[in-house]
Amino acid sequence: SKGLNPGLSILAVLIGHFLVCIPAMLDGYIGAMFGINFPVFTRASFGMRGSYFAVFVRGVVACIWFGTQSFQGGQCL
Repeated sequence: SKGLNPGLSILAVLIGHFLVCIPAMLDGYIGAMFGINFPVFTRASFGMRGSYFAVFVRGVVACIWFGTQSFQGGQCL
């Protein structure tokens, strides 16, 4: 009685994956096409000191994502 029915849950997952796919593809485009890695790309975009902010945000997102995956993996066990 609570939550989405199977059709709506699949639709929600597809929409979520589509919304995540766009920035991930844009982030990886430079590296895939031109061979420029993340540190070089951030320094070119934000400068030497501004790239620290981009690296910090990437690290925070990685910690949150690791915690989310660890929690879901623990729930599966």
